Amino acid sequence: MRSSRYFPGSQKDRRPAAGGHWPWFAALAVLFFLVLSPAPRAQQDQPVNKAETSQPASRLYQTLTRSFGEAMEVEKKELQRVATALESLQAEAEEMKERMSRIQLMESTYSNLLLLPSVEARKLEQAKSRQNVAVGYIREQLEKIKDEIDDWEKALKETREQVASYTDQRTDLKTRPPQIALSSELAERLEALIDLLETKQARIEQILEIYKDQQQGLSRLLERIRPLGAKIEQQIEARKKSRILQHDPSPMLRMARGELRTNLGESLESLRTLIFETAWTKTGVVTWEEYSLFLGVFLFLLAVLQAILYACTRFCGARMQKSLDDELFWHYVLLKLFQKSLPWAGAIAYLHFFPIRPIYQLTPVFSLLPLIIRLLALIMVVRWGRIFLKALGGQTSDPLFHRIYSPLRRLFSGFLLYGIGYLLLSRLICTNCMTLIAWRLIFEFLLLGWCIYFFYVFRRSTVGSEFSEHRWFALLKPVFIALGYGLVLPGLLAELMGFGGLAVYWYFGWAKTAVLIFWVVILYRVLRESDVAAHIERSDDVDTDQLSPRPYPVRWLLVRLLRIGVMAGAMFAFFVAWGAPRTFLVDILYAINYEVTVGDFRLSLTGFVYGLIVLLFVHTFTVIFKEFLRSRVLKDTDMEPGLKDSILRITGYVLWSAGILIALRTVGISGTALTVVFGALGIGLGFGLQNIFNNFLSGIILLFERPIQVGDVIEIGDIWGTIREINVRSTQMRTFDNAELIIPNADLISQVVTNWSYRDARIRRTVQVGVAYGSDVALVREVLMDVAYQHPRILRRPHPEVLFSDFGDSALIFKLRFWVHIDWFLVVETDVRTDIDKQFKEHGITIPFPQRDVYLKTGKLEPPEQAGAQEQNET
Repeated sequence: MRSSRYFPGSQKDRRPAAGGHWPWFAALAVLFFLVLSPAPRAQQDQPVNKAETSQPASRLYQTLTRSFGEAMEVEKKELQRVATALESLQAEAEEMKERMSRIQLMESTYSNLLLLPSVEARKLEQAKSRQNVAVGYIREQLEKIKDEIDDWEKALKETREQVASYTDQRTDLKTRPPQIALSSELAERLEALIDLLETKQARIEQILEIYKDQQQGLSRLLERIRPLGAKIEQQIEARKKSRILQHDPSPMLRMARGELRTNLGESLESLRTLIFETAWTKTGVVTWEEYSLFLGVFLFLLAVLQAILYACTRFCGARMQKSLDDELFWHYVLLKLFQKSLPWAGAIAYLHFFPIRPIYQLTPVFSLLPLIIRLLALIMVVRWGRIFLKALGGQTSDPLFHRIYSPLRRLFSGFLLYGIGYLLLSRLICTNCMTLIAWRLIFEFLLLGWCIYFFYVFRRSTVGSEFSEHRWFALLKPVFIALGYGLVLPGLLAELMGFGGLAVYWYFGWAKTAVLIFWVVILYRVLRESDVAAHIERSDDVDTDQLSPRPYPVRWLLVRLLRIGVMAGAMFAFFVAWGAPRTFLVDILYAINYEVTVGDFRLSLTGFVYGLIVLLFVHTFTVIFKEFLRSRVLKDTDMEPGLKDSILRITGYVLWSAGILIALRTVGISGTALTVVFGALGIGLGFGLQNIFNNFLSGIILLFERPIQVGDVIEIGDIWGTIREINVRSTQMRTFDNAELIIPNADLISQVVTNWSYRDARIRRTVQVGVAYGSDVALVREVLMDVAYQHPRILRRPHPEVLFSDFGDSALIFKLRFWVHIDWFLVVETDVRTDIDKQFKEHGITIPFPQRDVYLKTGKLEPPEQAGAQEQNET
């Protein structure tokens, strides 16, 4: 493949095209002007002096000759470069044919490999990798060839234009006037220049022909080898599925036959060959210099990325401290995981998405990138578990957790050690050899021993734990133990019975599920902490009366939407964790989007999800718009609070009505169907929904007529309370005992309700007191008036007054009447009675108690039966 430095149209070597034509073109123009322009009429009849006309023409010919010579020198260099490019291309064409032959041989080999039933999945994966490299290499060469063809066609077009231009000049010079002599040197140079350009044109055409032949050959080869990748991938999936239920002899029996010793020697030999020979061989397409340069750039960019990610981790540290100060534990855990995982995740993403050229993918280091990515992912997952355990240990002081902390850390260390060994053996040596099976057996027996030890410690540590005080813990403890053994024993039994593929599928499926549950729990708890409304409801230090109905509505909406996203993502990830193919996920999406037509209804599961999202947006918009009306539009108006609340509620009902209609439309219920539904609803109102409809209309009347408003103190029956909300069906009232009373709106319309603050929040209260006979009446009146005027919450206007109301059986009855704000009347009454008692004692006024005269009669007590008979006789 030729580099652009051989291209004759480069900016560095194309000087004749820009500066070699203008001298002769200018001279030719002057010549034509002098020869063909008509002479002045006064001089036409004069004889022509040949000596005078030949002298300027000779100078022009000299200029043309010199320019043609310069053009020939440049074109010779260009022709030499084109010839060099042609020779190099012909040599590379032979190499390309050899590479294409090797790729065709690889395609035939791998096609025959698919026909063999006993080929390991690892060899098929290697074939798939090499097929991908071959396809990438062919596409890369096709792109290069296309660019070269475009460049050389442009050069060919320019060369043809030059040949045509010089040919036209030759024709023009041959048709010169007979009186102007044409030098032989000029004609020879022009002919030689045209010959050079024609030779250059022919060689460019040869280059283009070679490139087009290569393009056609590579295109045909790509069409042949591209379907091979899909076939190999299908065969790999089929082998993996069959491997799950494949039954082999028991590993104990195979070890007794000596297969482990034989296979271990073969594995060591394969590993030695891989390390000392195969790992350091490179493809012959690239040189060590090119490979070292590419590897250096690759590692340099990786180091720059890691430096940037390290700077990001420092920012996460500041955010973590803020989360601890705000007592947001799960935010702290998420930031901690993000901080510790950022370098590992960045390295994994970099290694996976870095654009490695196909010719480097089978070279040392780059051929091991898939294995390195899996090892880094394993290390990162194990670090997640350790970080979470450490953070949880710093948060709780329960002895149960601190006693099981050490076994859990050992479990993560065991997972790491086993995972590294399993990846190295399965990716580098074999996929179903006895060495790998023995490694799995060691891990499975150790995992069973760990389970026995862990649950022994767990049972002994529950005594004294705060969880043991809960009844649910006693019920879930045996379930937890049974679940632990239920995860370990089936895989071990399957391995011992010869179903090694099923054991691997079982353990890896539960490992992926555990990681999924881990992240779902963390994200759900983080979203729960981010939900400000729920956080305020759980707080004991916040007075909910001082809060708006829905604080932070946008955050509230985002939390709900993210919860829906987490649940949907978890559902798909669960199926992927257990090996669901892409077609299965596509079928799930199809089932979710499948529409069921029932009359005018077009229902689907996605429609209900979209309808729910629409309602969430309507709720958020309604809260924001009502808050805007409350704080901006209605804040400085002279409207009564009850009227403002009515406007806000009616606005909310209108927005909700429009939102519900949009949501129903999104679900798939058309306008015609809504008409039918509302018609059926109207019929139902006449029968079973009378009370609901009555309460609804009563609520509308309360909002428009406003006999009762939010904040009014009312008395219904013997119950006093404050109106908190007027809803569509019912009204919420909070009694003075802080009890929430739900009253149907129809009862507020049909019954007698005392509204103590309907127009005026002032009420008159009466405190009655009795004094002993003989007390100074004037002094009593004066003391009572002083008590009233001295209390700060008793209104001065209307004036308090004292009434001498009656002569009682044991006392003189006085009534102190005063006006007070409705919010304070109970407190004021208590204070007034306390002050009256105090002042009466200071002034020697006695408050008597009732006196009765009791007469005792002596006589014989009769039995109850005789007394009853005597009463009947008297009757």
